[in-house]
Amino acid sequence: MPVPYESYQPASNRQSSMTTPKRANKRKGGKRTAVLVLLLCAFWAIWQAQHQTRIAPARQMLLDDLGSLWDLSDHEMTGGSGAAQWTIRWNMTVRDGTMGTLASVLFTDAAGNPSDTTADQNGKTVKGELPHYGGRVTLSLVASTAESEQLMLLYEAGETSEAGARQLTKHELIQAAEAVSSEVESFTDDYESSMHAKGYTYNNDAIYAISRLAAAKQVDSYVDGGTVSDTFFTNKLKNEVIVDNGQRGNLQIALHRNTEAQKLELIVGVPVITGDYSLVNE
Repeated sequence: MPVPYESYQPASNRQSSMTTPKRANKRKGGKRTAVLVLLLCAFWAIWQAQHQTRIAPARQMLLDDLGSLWDLSDHEMTGGSGAAQWTIRWNMTVRDGTMGTLASVLFTDAAGNPSDTTADQNGKTVKGELPHYGGRVTLSLVASTAESEQLMLLYEAGETSEAGARQLTKHELIQAAEAVSSEVESFTDDYESSMHAKGYTYNNDAIYAISRLAAAKQVDSYVDGGTVSDTFFTNKLKNEVIVDNGQRGNLQIALHRNTEAQKLELIVGVPVITGDYSLVNE
């Protein structure tokens, strides 16, 4: 019996309609897989962010402030920030006996062999060159108890601006700070850091220029002989301290008239300048 034209479907169409539920199931399965992949990616991103925040908040704060300080000082330092002397300081409380172990980790050459060091008679301060970090390190035992030690670690890099002197790069400085921080974190991830840059400037108004670039508010100021020093607070920096007048501060800038060199010295520190202002006899 002939099939009416209206109800006729080619074999290809009949086959297609028969397989439609299977294709729909495949499409549903594909959607489920895509959603699952997206969820896994989201969970991984959240975990990674939390993990990074948990393991090295002090390091991230140091590296962020170091990069900001480089940028703030760059236009006012003679020769740029790369021509300045940089000092980074770590203060930490660790278990008793850590100083010797940390020193053995730090003071090694690129091949892993012990490098040359000098120590004071009591062994409370060890100094040495770190060629693979491009600078010098001083490790000092500040105080100790039967259970713990308070250590101070100084990393020094860079040279004052002189003809022919090789300039430090921002990447090299941050890379070195991260490497040393990583070594410190093998013993503790709870530490405090500070940093400062020393160089020369031609600008008598360098303090004003840097503070304006940082959108900083002045919180303290003093003049001592040939040195003018102002302390500020800025949201561009993360580390901070409470200054003598009870206000928050995180950027200290000083100008010092070096009568011997007949130059104007510029020192910029976060959260404050530690050590002597003058570059002379260091």
